Amino acid sequence: MWWLFADIVLVVHILLWLLLGAGVVVAAMGRMQRLRKLALVFWPTMAVTLGSMAAPGCILSDLERWLRQMVMTEWSRDMSLARTVSGTVTGYHPPDALFTALGVLLFSLAVYAFVRYHLRDVVARLWQGNSK
Repeated sequence: MWWLFADIVLVVHILLWLLLGAGVVVAAMGRMQRLRKLALVFWPTMAVTLGSMAAPGCILSDLERWLRQMVMTEWSRDMSLARTVSGTVTGYHPPDALFTALGVLLFSLAVYAFVRYHLRDVVARLWQGNSK
């Protein structure tokens, strides 16, 4: 049963990657304003993810490890989840620095999209409120 819960956490973790990756692309293209429901999920998720990056480790990886160790006390993943998934899919395990650089690039793009498309609207609304 614990192993199944760990698998569910793993799937949620991978779906989170996909949501953030797709959300960054949608936000960078300026389409997030039309997809309000996606924006209501994406921006808070991005903020929590950025905040959790300040802490060592990953909450979901730690939870998965803890659940798997409930079944097998010696269980441990030798590589990061990103390297494990990419190795399973492609057969090649790129270095972790590549995934770090990709993450920094995606988060930078998300910050740019937020400033470009959302912060401008917030400032415009504030100016309209002050002029009345």
